[in-house]
Amino acid sequence: MLENTFDYLVLLSERSAPVFVAGIVGLILGALFTASLTTPLGFLLRRVFGGSSRPKRVDDLVAACEAAVQRAEQAEAERKALQSDYDQLEADRAGEREQAADEAAELQQEIDRLNEQIQEIVDSDGRVWEKLPTDDVPPFIPKQDRQALVVAVANLKGGVGKTTVTANLGAALASGGSRVLLIDLDHQHSLSDLCFPEQKRGDLKCSGRLIDHFFDPDRAPHRPLRECIERVGDTELHCIVSDEFLADAETKAMATWLVGQSDSDVRYWLRTLLHDPDISERFDWILIDCPPRLTTGTVNALAAADEVLVPVLLDAPSMNAVPRMLKWLYQLKHHAGVCPNASLLGVIANRTNKQPSLTSNERDSWQGLQAKANDRWDDPIHFFERFIPGKVAFADAAKDSKFAADDPALKAVFLDLVREVRTQVPHHHEGSTSPQLS
Repeated sequence: MLENTFDYLVLLSERSAPVFVAGIVGLILGALFTASLTTPLGFLLRRVFGGSSRPKRVDDLVAACEAAVQRAEQAEAERKALQSDYDQLEADRAGEREQAADEAAELQQEIDRLNEQIQEIVDSDGRVWEKLPTDDVPPFIPKQDRQALVVAVANLKGGVGKTTVTANLGAALASGGSRVLLIDLDHQHSLSDLCFPEQKRGDLKCSGRLIDHFFDPDRAPHRPLRECIERVGDTELHCIVSDEFLADAETKAMATWLVGQSDSDVRYWLRTLLHDPDISERFDWILIDCPPRLTTGTVNALAAADEVLVPVLLDAPSMNAVPRMLKWLYQLKHHAGVCPNASLLGVIANRTNKQPSLTSNERDSWQGLQAKANDRWDDPIHFFERFIPGKVAFADAAKDSKFAADDPALKAVFLDLVREVRTQVPHHHEGSTSPQLS
């Protein structure tokens, strides 16, 4: 009998929990009923329940057991229903989250498209920046009254090496003890990538220490510009970084200003802070890496700059962009009055042939560019004697987030460039000595 009972229990265990419980209770009651007929306990039960063949108390227990089983089955059904509802809710929520993410992505694409349209209008005409300044424009502090000399590295043509020149000129200046601040105004953030590893840039972004936040004060968290300055390694080089959202911030700032909803002229935001002693007395040089467009950032850089340095490649598309760049600089300087104090530091040839001197073709291109450029500017233009050769070391350094100016094969090039730059700004006094070859 025990063996059969065990088999019965195994069979029940393979079924649902309520059935298993009911089976156990049934076995117990069956045993009690059998005992009621064959044992002294049975005699006692018969005496208590009047000697009936099936005690009423047992009937009550059976009824209670059946009710318990029904309730257990009902509870199990309710649990399954709740689990199904929960699973459906999670599925719905996942669907809602996915839908929300898709809608957000579509909205961002629409924003990007509209920003591109706005920027295309600005690039095709550029005259939106020629709006005459109002009386409340912040004053341009003369460079003799400031410690920091502000240099905008600009060209309205991409891929000419503006970041290369900005970064390595800055590194060479800092190697001699000059206090240098680099500002990345390009949303492609190549200068930022060169100065800091990815994790560091992520930390700066999370804490709101980006130039993006400067152009979009409503974007949280917002920090004053001076708190966005970060030292590069253990050098005298510092940098303010950007990321891919800078373009959105610039377009928003420009649009707000154009429709008259800005409290101040957006073209002079950077001048106000870079000319303030809080920053201007902390540095000897401020070098600004500009994007290849007339963005809000580019115009801000020109309005704040003492000097403009124009890098160029010695190929036809790049050289054709130089007269266009000078045309707009002339317009903004003389006609619009946006940057009346900006001077042209010069034009520098980048990525030339690896030979110590220019090839005959490069020399012809260089001389032809000089003739075209001088027609676009009212003062004699300085064309740098020190050109920057194209070397694999630049790509290797950028890949490892290092400065090519620190490479022994290129260090002399940038130290020569530093000397030539200094000859162009003879009245700029800084609290450091000229860098030395080592």
